[in-house]
Amino acid sequence: MSRLIEFEFVPVEDLRSADGNLTWFELSYGYIHFNTDPDPLLVYSDEYLARHRAAGDMPPGHADIQYYIARLWEDVAGALPELFEPVPRSILDRVEPYLDRWRDWQKRTDAFLDRTPEIDQDSEKVARFLELAHGWYRELDAGYLRSPPAIIGWSDETHVHVRWDNTDVVEDGVAVWKASCGRFSIAKDAFFDELKAFHRSFMAGMASRIDAASQLPPESGITVDTPALFAEQRDRTALLDMTITRPPVRSGPWREIEDAVAKVCAAAP
Repeated sequence: MSRLIEFEFVPVEDLRSADGNLTWFELSYGYIHFNTDPDPLLVYSDEYLARHRAAGDMPPGHADIQYYIARLWEDVAGALPELFEPVPRSILDRVEPYLDRWRDWQKRTDAFLDRTPEIDQDSEKVARFLELAHGWYRELDAGYLRSPPAIIGWSDETHVHVRWDNTDVVEDGVAVWKASCGRFSIAKDAFFDELKAFHRSFMAGMASRIDAASQLPPESGITVDTPALFAEQRDRTALLDMTITRPPVRSGPWREIEDAVAKVCAAAP
């Protein structure tokens, strides 16, 4: 059975650290993608892969991003309070025309500021307006990736909704990501179950990797502080257990957000 979030660790013996002593975070290095329809997220396009493999700067065999899986999990878990709070229908009805290519919403917001000097000429007002105009969704913070994908999510009363718009994410005329522009929805209960399944699988895998790293021979050039790694494993497991089991709570300034959204929508294109 395919899961929403699938990953594969890079073999421990293939890992390297600047000082030879692997940290818990470094042990989480691997491949990860999200099984969304019609195209999976965090998967490179065929053209992009072909170019970089020909140049020798991307490994064969995988189209998924290669990074520290722990970082992606922290990003997803950290988004839960905002991601799970239902966005008022009055806001969703206003922004719906812009969601097929959701970067259009960013461009429209920027255009509104350009035509509103009383805001645009005050950096603090600009920052606050942008916070409100984009405050109804949560964007995946993937700036640590080269040419990061543009992915947002939000909830209504029953479902989590994900949209992506990578049409402008290109390098030298080649699309970086397989998923160009699309949408995906999943019931909140099902989404929460998927996060818990990933959490259990990821943490079990990390425990096994600590064991494997501690048994590498000296000639491997890799050393680990096994007690310290297991202590961090316990701390991180407990923290993430709490994150995914406590009811997500957020008190969004919805009236202010709706006012900012209304101003952007009312402005001439």
